[in-house]
Amino acid sequence: LKGLHEDIIAPAALAAGLPKGVRLHDFRHTFTALQLTHGVHYLQVSKWLGHASPQVTMAIYAALILYTAILMMA
Repeated sequence: LKGLHEDIIAPAALAAGLPKGVRLHDFRHTFTALQLTHGVHYLQVSKWLGHASPQVTMAIYAALILYTAILMMA
């Protein structure tokens, strides 16, 4: 993946105005955050991410899920 990053991802990210050093994994986290904050159920997101279990998704994104739930109740 190093060649992919250096040849395609890094130049595209810079051209898009993203900070230098953005990684492919950062896009994965962004995708996940967008899905969860727009109401996609964490079980579906967990499947898309290929996590071993939904508990993995919850462990990583629990604070974001809780924050989103609080905002929706306000």
